[in-house]
Amino acid sequence: DNDANGFTDCDDFSCQHNPFIGACGNIENTDRRCSDGVDNDGNGFTDCEDFSCSRNPLVGVCNGTEDGFCVDGRDNDGDGATDCQDFDCRFAAACGGEPPPPDPDAGVVPPEDRPRPAPLDPRFHEMGLARCTNGLDDDGDGRIDCDDFHCAYDPSIPCGRLEGSDATCSDGIDNDANGFLDCADFVCNRNPWVTVCGETEVTDVECMDGLDNDGNGFTDCADFSCSRNTLVSVCRDTEDGFCLDDVDNDADGLTDCLDPDCFFAATCR
Repeated sequence: DNDANGFTDCDDFSCQHNPFIGACGNIENTDRRCSDGVDNDGNGFTDCEDFSCSRNPLVGVCNGTEDGFCVDGRDNDGDGATDCQDFDCRFAAACGGEPPPPDPDAGVVPPEDRPRPAPLDPRFHEMGLARCTNGLDDDGDGRIDCDDFHCAYDPSIPCGRLEGSDATCSDGIDNDANGFLDCADFVCNRNPWVTVCGETEVTDVECMDGLDNDGNGFTDCADFSCSRNTLVSVCRDTEDGFCLDDVDNDADGLTDCLDPDCFFAATCR
């Protein structure tokens, strides 16, 4: 079974249906050959017992049941019972049967298979005074009212225990208990509604001037607002690509061509 599909040699459609294969001349893959009582391809399986018949969509006589073939004199499903002797033909008119009674449960979908309501649309956030004070999880994200970021960081909502307003960003208290106080907290120094944190460290100039511009205890590229800011280009994990700017971009103590990162730079050869 070279292609490991469970069918060997001429039992495999890629062999028996291949015009370039001459060894599989006597195949068993038509209605006539699949109902003649002969093992035409010599593989030890006759008619519908042969996968080339029973698994062939072009063969109609092997449908896995005697039903529909109740007067052809053949045991179509290979269960030892032919035509009206087969239980599959019990409802066949030719065998004196009658159609089965209608199923009283037909068309009734069991509860477990019924469609469930769509989840709340996440686009409808928990925003505004009404939704942020109603005690409900309006957007279905598992957070209620001021526990939801959309409420907590909205300066118009009275969620005073968190940092995100001029008042909470200048009170000397770590209101959200995240380890960052007032303007050292991103929710203050990067919040467009907060005006008390005017000094920032978020530009190339501010991130390479040797000053702790935002007063959070971290200077230039040692400050996440520089090193993790996609708009800041002077804070890189490598000197490579910045080998002529006279800046120690990766803060390893080596600048430009003195840094091994610039070893292959054309400007340092």
